[in-house]
Amino acid sequence: MAFRVEIARQAAVDLEHIFDFIRAQSSDAAADWFNGLVKVIESLAHLPNRGHPLDKARRQIFYGNRPHTHRIVYLVDVKINTVRVLYIRHGAQLHNPQSGK
Repeated sequence: MAFRVEIARQAAVDLEHIFDFIRAQSSDAAADWFNGLVKVIESLAHLPNRGHPLDKARRQIFYGNRPHTHRIVYLVDVKINTVRVLYIRHGAQLHNPQSGK
């Protein structure tokens, strides 16, 4: 059974900021990056536990190649078959806006 994938407001904002940053350098690269990231996020509908656990609730999966790796942090709720993408950060950015860490 496929999970429903939801994008939290913070993740949508992150996605927009990252896309704009890449687009300022190359619109082709931005489109390729965006399409690839969407494929990774959509893959969570069928493989929700493929990411590495961060804690009891959150998991993470990486997209891209160094030094342009991005970290997608998400929750899996098996009770309602939902994956919720919480935020997206550059791999060098470890700050979690929800926990202050």
